[in-house]
Amino acid sequence: PNASEAVIVERDIELVKLTRGKYHVLHISTAEAIEAVRRAKQEGLPVTAEAAPHHFTLTDEACEGYRTFAKMNPPLHSDKD
Repeated sequence: PNASEAVIVERDIELVKLTRGKYHVLHISTAEAIEAVRRAKQEGLPVTAEAAPHHFTLTDEACEGYRTFAKMNPPLHSDKD
């Protein structure tokens, strides 16, 4: 579920606040995690992120019919993400 990514990103952002470190999210893939990064940036925290091309060109519909070419990590999500 999307919460599995968002919770980790939010946890890591809290660690940035505590340690004053920098944080870069690799292969961000959910709307909730993106919102967490946006909030952190608005707070002035040194947080950045990137998305892989397949995460903004494909959706979880590519997995239908046991099409294993669409299996990836993190997995594909809905069109909303």
